[in-house]
Amino acid sequence: MSAAWYPKAQKLDQGRTGGSMVGGPPRATLHDTETQGWAGERNYHMVLRQVGQVVEMRQYRPFNMAALALRNLDGGVQTNRQGSVHLQVSVVGYARHAPHSGAWTEQMYEALGEFAVWAEDEWGVPRTAEVPGVGGGEGYGYDGAYRFTFEEWLAHTGWSAHVNVPEQTHWDCGRFDWAKMLSITESDDMFTKRGDKGDKVEYWQRRILRIDASALPRFGADADYGLETQLAVARLVPGSDGSRIGPLAAEHLDAKASYGQDLSGYAKKTDLPDVSNFALKGTYGIVLDGAVEVR
Repeated sequence: MSAAWYPKAQKLDQGRTGGSMVGGPPRATLHDTETQGWAGERNYHMVLRQVGQVVEMRQYRPFNMAALALRNLDGGVQTNRQGSVHLQVSVVGYARHAPHSGAWTEQMYEALGEFAVWAEDEWGVPRTAEVPGVGGGEGYGYDGAYRFTFEEWLAHTGWSAHVNVPEQTHWDCGRFDWAKMLSITESDDMFTKRGDKGDKVEYWQRRILRIDASALPRFGADADYGLETQLAVARLVPGSDGSRIGPLAAEHLDAKASYGQDLSGYAKKTDLPDVSNFALKGTYGIVLDGAVEVR
């Protein structure tokens, strides 16, 4: 059973969907929502926006049911419901500013790229975007330059943009760089490990403190991945020695900190190191390969 909710998004179930899927290859469609605030609870599965250096996400309906973001005219083809799954995601921003500013920041590409990895793993959506093209206003209208034909849409799998879907008039997501998004993988440098310092460490320390305000009693969110942070991660992430926050640890911490989701479905993901020689002793002591470090 694939996960209906993305662990890194805030779950705000609207209780209204586009119904069940009609079958076909798995797919995902990217939209651009031209607003400064949150939007999309009536239409999309999930919406992303950037505040400062942080990308926030909200999911409004489960991925195992259709969204409602696409026009579906009489006759023609199914749009929202086409596929074995059809993940519809929108980004708050302005497509006309792409690719050098606006919505398409480094942080947004990274967040979308990580989601694409998850969507491929959970739902089998290929990390490809074999589309007629992307661009500006020339994509507008039912006969826009970058629309799939009905036959192309039925056969399509992987990622596309609103501008590519038949029966639509919109031209979002502008000059989006598919290659940049889809080349991103869940590598270690997206997360953090013992010895790291900086904003990413502080982000996870603050997530840890949202789970347990006493988890980092001596140093708090000091942006330094020291022993105290390692011990806190080890306590909070089952099976972890706390030495790094990779994809699995991130899913546990992020979801548990914000939304209390059941993450049992992710137990099969095994990116964690071997911890057979690891044991915790006391509050600040750690025994690793026979050596004791006390802080």
